[in-house]
Amino acid sequence: DTVWTRTYGGPGSDWGYSVAAGAGGYIIAGMTTSFGAGYYDVYLIKTDAAGDTVWTRTYGGLEWDSGHSVAPTADGGYIVTGFTESFGAGNDDVYLIKTNADGWVEVGGRDDVEPGRRLHYLSQNRPNPFGRATTISYAIPDHRQVSLAVYDIRGALVRELVSGTLSPGPHQVVWDGRDGRGREVGSGVYFCCLEAGETRETRRMVLLR
Repeated sequence: DTVWTRTYGGPGSDWGYSVAAGAGGYIIAGMTTSFGAGYYDVYLIKTDAAGDTVWTRTYGGLEWDSGHSVAPTADGGYIVTGFTESFGAGNDDVYLIKTNADGWVEVGGRDDVEPGRRLHYLSQNRPNPFGRATTISYAIPDHRQVSLAVYDIRGALVRELVSGTLSPGPHQVVWDGRDGRGREVGSGVYFCCLEAGETRETRRMVLLR
């Protein structure tokens, strides 16, 4: 007979793919569109023995990130595996997340940062290739000076899209394929460069007229 049932999530779509017992309750891994930083995020839920929520955490960037398996670790934390489109070298990459007992991810020896938070993140523009316009998404962890600019294949500045101090969190800007004087640029390869603090990230963009 059923002892109890519980539901978890928010106004979006939420999935649970793996559950493990430990530390007087259960740990659930899945993905969510209700919470987090991007399109889909890894969703980690800690419950007590009765299934009531103790805490929830999300991990990921601006793209599609999912957790498919979770297990307790010997130090009292958790290990989660899944896939990510936000980070890594390709379209989809293996995503392995190690947390402490409270679901926090240690960064630089500290465990007091937001779970899964990365210092900076520049997403691949979408669509890519593009014809008329493309959207560039990026995120920063705190208030800081940010520059987002487009360069041609020779390294010459085409247009500065963002320059100033921005608030933390995700941001988006649209490039309409024009230079700083409002003139349409030709088909070819361009590079979008994000500079924030000491970090510089670049993405390759293809414009097809």
